[in-house]
Amino acid sequence: MVGVIHGLGIIGFGGVARIHYDRLLQHRYKRFSVKGIFDISPTACEAGEKRGLRVYSSLDEILADEAIECVLIATTNDAHAPLSIAAMRAGKNVICEKPVTMSSAELTEVMAVAKETGKVFTIDQNRRVNPDFVPVGSCMTDGRACLFWCAASFSGCSIPSSKSTGCGKTG
Repeated sequence: MVGVIHGLGIIGFGGVARIHYDRLLQHRYKRFSVKGIFDISPTACEAGEKRGLRVYSSLDEILADEAIECVLIATTNDAHAPLSIAAMRAGKNVICEKPVTMSSAELTEVMAVAKETGKVFTIDQNRRVNPDFVPVGSCMTDGRACLFWCAASFSGCSIPSSKSTGCGKTG
């Protein structure tokens, strides 16, 4: 299905979802077209409006939109399982932020619903295109010998060097 553009809805538009949208979805991932967001926070809704995104008035409304094939769930952790289940039962594939559930029992239930509905349920963990991972990948695919002592990566964060103990340092 190369070249297919999938309609994506974002449920939860707090910090992590905004980072995904601003850094990846808006410019780099051309296989998704963000159709809009849903969030219960007026601040998050305003952030979506400022980015020109449609803001859905309810969970039911975003899940009923036939232009949305897939949802990114980026809410508080305790809401991941019930939202994932609702989305799959509404016919949507799901990309869920981590941790995907609060217990293994919840994850078992989510996976059973994925099997029951035939929908894809996946965890947002792919970092192949992050600027701090690209050099490692190219080193491996180019066949160059690379030595890595320690790799620490922080998405959207910066740690002052004066507080960092560093990787691979002794004493």
